Amino acid sequence: MSGPGPSWVRRGWGLGGGKDLGEQEEVSRTKICLTLKPPESLLCSETTPHPGTELPAQAKGELSWEQQEPLGQVVMSPVGSMECWSGAWVLLLALEVLGIENGQPVALACHRLGPRGDMNCSWAGPAPHNASGPYHLCYRGLKLLPGASQSAPFPPRQRWVLVERSHLTQNEVYDVWVEAGDGTNVTWTLRLDLDAIVKPPPPQLSLVNMSSGVAVTWETEGSLPATPPPACELRYRPCGASNWTSVPEDDLEPSGHEFLGLEPFTAYEAQARCGPPWSDWGAPLHFTTPEAAPEGLVDVWRGLNDTEPGRPCLLLWKELDPKLARGVVTSYNVAIPPAPDQAVPCCHARLPCTAPNASISASTHCGRTKPAILSLERTDLPPPQKVQAEAVSGGGLAVSWVAPGMEPRELLVEWAEEMGDPRTLPNWTRCPLEHNHILLPGKFQPEVPYQVRMYALYPHGFGAAPSIRVYVQEGVPSAGPEGLHAQSVSPTASVISWHEIPLRYCHGKLVNYTLYLESATGSLNTNQSVNASKRRYWLSGLQPGTAYYLRMSGSTNVGEGPTSAVYVFHTPSSHWQTILGALLGLGLFLLLACIAGIIFRAQVLTLCRKVLPRWCWEKIPDPVHSLVLLQEVPKDTGSLVFSLAPKEPPITHIAIEAPTSTNIKTPPSPGPSSSPGDPPPILSGYEKHFMPTPEEVMGLV
Repeated sequence: MSGPGPSWVRRGWGLGGGKDLGEQEEVSRTKICLTLKPPESLLCSETTPHPGTELPAQAKGELSWEQQEPLGQVVMSPVGSMECWSGAWVLLLALEVLGIENGQPVALACHRLGPRGDMNCSWAGPAPHNASGPYHLCYRGLKLLPGASQSAPFPPRQRWVLVERSHLTQNEVYDVWVEAGDGTNVTWTLRLDLDAIVKPPPPQLSLVNMSSGVAVTWETEGSLPATPPPACELRYRPCGASNWTSVPEDDLEPSGHEFLGLEPFTAYEAQARCGPPWSDWGAPLHFTTPEAAPEGLVDVWRGLNDTEPGRPCLLLWKELDPKLARGVVTSYNVAIPPAPDQAVPCCHARLPCTAPNASISASTHCGRTKPAILSLERTDLPPPQKVQAEAVSGGGLAVSWVAPGMEPRELLVEWAEEMGDPRTLPNWTRCPLEHNHILLPGKFQPEVPYQVRMYALYPHGFGAAPSIRVYVQEGVPSAGPEGLHAQSVSPTASVISWHEIPLRYCHGKLVNYTLYLESATGSLNTNQSVNASKRRYWLSGLQPGTAYYLRMSGSTNVGEGPTSAVYVFHTPSSHWQTILGALLGLGLFLLLACIAGIIFRAQVLTLCRKVLPRWCWEKIPDPVHSLVLLQEVPKDTGSLVFSLAPKEPPITHIAIEAPTSTNIKTPPSPGPSSSPGDPPPILSGYEKHFMPTPEEVMGLV
């Protein structure tokens, strides 16, 4: 605050009926600057003065203030001319006003609701250290009944007291203060006029709809038509916000205000109060600003639908942000080449997996957004590198990455519950290119696995990084491994195998398994830790012919879960080892013999000719040993005598003459002479293979 003369800021405080000062909606601090002569000397304070403070005689009548809402704001108005104070008076005033000394009295405020209302006085802050209850509100008349003092008791913890109108005198001036039971002043003495502390009722607001915006008007009760309307204050805020925005006094009309520059299609509330003395804030007036043309783009993505046959792709999108929609979205227009665009409800549509791209836009009563295009032409473009997902404090998920070699248009992170409902669509969010990490929005469930995957989106497609399983908060497994099995390798060793713990029972990332082994004789009781990636374990050092009890459990970073059911297995006896060794030795011998026979085949055949009979290795078999001949021997011949020579057929002499011409005709060979009673010769066909051909008989070959 600068200038040659004093300047004053008009503000005020007020109190609700029957409430403590500490229960008010707003408690603010107002800077008070006192300009002295010469103007260069300036004293500033950030602390609220206490009304009713006894000022020096030179200052009385020069300054006055009154209390109004919110508590701690001060109305200071000049009454008369500002005199030059000496340094001593200024220091005294500062000590009294600022209340620097610990434990000194605090401010007291009183008001009345209407001309016939009771007087409500309240005070805030702790009492002085030497004060003790019970407390009394004391008030003494100064004008009509000078010296008449009265009091109203109230509990020490209560910070307000109500004095009935019947105990007060109209047009009287009172000194009011709070006094402890031992006579200690708890508050400063407040001098007030009973008629000057009457609060007017709050104004009533009305809404006026305009094409360009929204306007409100107000009416005050008790004002005469000929008198000028009282000064009013107006504030507003979006519904649900915590802070109010005050309308500047210069922008207010005498009985109304037109709001300009508010967000379209947004719910607001407004309040007003009038004074002085300032009334309470009136009931809030709720209104909604008109719609406007939508802005921004629809957040679009794609996904796979596992609930329908053929796993068709889905086009996914999120509802347009209300701040961007600036109205009611009536439909979403989806265009998938070569089909034309069509209006569909939110928030997914069937998408052919072979579609090269898709676009979507949102429509309202006031317009349509630009189409958001999703390119699916290629899926082999460079993805983000070194993608990591980890839990952060507060139950969130943080994702970090390294940018790909080729600069993408944007980055996208997708996540979903790994064991959730397959009909539930995934969540996704877009990441700024200038960052390399992001905190995923939303609420995540503890001990539930999530699949996180990151994509790099390009004008002609995208690239996907491998998915990551992550937990926001891990727990211990609720079950042990299943399918325990033991396979004996020897009487002293066995191979243990098991199945992985189902994901729904893990409740975290498994780090290891613990194998508990106990013998039936009690000679062994041990446990072994096995890496979580393994499904087999070799047990050695067992006793032959012994029963063993096996249990297993899984562990996460939080701790170990329960063990599985007990699995019993037996190791074989030791004589099985001898039998198994003999069988293995015999098999090895036969294998080596076969290999040697293949390598030394010629030597083996020579040895066989020397050792075995001739008919075993001759290429031309001996008719005596012919199986056909043996089967055709007449039954009446008795027992077979292999030593008898076969009956030779009669010899036929054939005269062979020299050929007289080039065409040689071979005469038919006469068959062997046979008598009518002889049986026909038995020819099996096998012997013909060894008989001479006509060319050999004639000597032509």
